Amino acid sequence: MAKTHPSGHESGGPTVHGSIDAAVQQWTIDVEHRTAEPQVIGPWQVQPRQSSIPVHQLAGDIVRQIVSGALDPRLKWSTDRVRVRIVMGQIIPEGSAPKQTVVGRRSRLGGTITPLIVWSGQQRSVPMEG
Repeated sequence: MAKTHPSGHESGGPTVHGSIDAAVQQWTIDVEHRTAEPQVIGPWQVQPRQSSIPVHQLAGDIVRQIVSGALDPRLKWSTDRVRVRIVMGQIIPEGSAPKQTVVGRRSRLGGTITPLIVWSGQQRSVPMEG
């Protein structure tokens, strides 16, 4: 006789590596034959998702600071003030979210800043660093 039991338990899966999502499994247990078989029946969100960051607002602010030549801890200017480096770690710090989220946020922010720099007509070199 087989019985089923849904389980949200996860051992060594995605949440161990920083994900907030796991899988809900349903186990079919056959006591007579001493077998158990799992089946994934859906997702399970272990913790609430972090709210998104205002990428366009942050990008606009950074570009305004660059265009105005502002002294800002998120920017490292060359001594001749022709080149500026955007310090992403000052904007989206390590540990502010799981590593994968930090990497994705920095990438989206950089991808939003680059066209704004071009559109602003800046002739400055603007590399980005973590």
